[in-house]
Amino acid sequence: MQYDHGKEIKGTISQVGIPLSRPVRLYERSTGALVSIAHSASNGNYGFRGLPAGIKFIVMAIDSTNQFNAVIQDNVVPK
Repeated sequence: MQYDHGKEIKGTISQVGIPLSRPVRLYERSTGALVSIAHSASNGNYGFRGLPAGIKFIVMAIDSTNQFNAVIQDNVVPK
């Protein structure tokens, strides 16, 4: 799914206060469709750009080392 709008969702991935590079998935909440996959940078920052206003998303960060459960944010609205 490709969007071409000016809104974004951004955040930082960390474990016990230490920033990490991890996969982050973005799903459209109403359909469950996978919109995009990003990887946080070494400083933990990630971003999804070009999103429409008024659409709710689910953001899921995956621990690729399998030591921790996924972290999920629901009802995320681009700003």
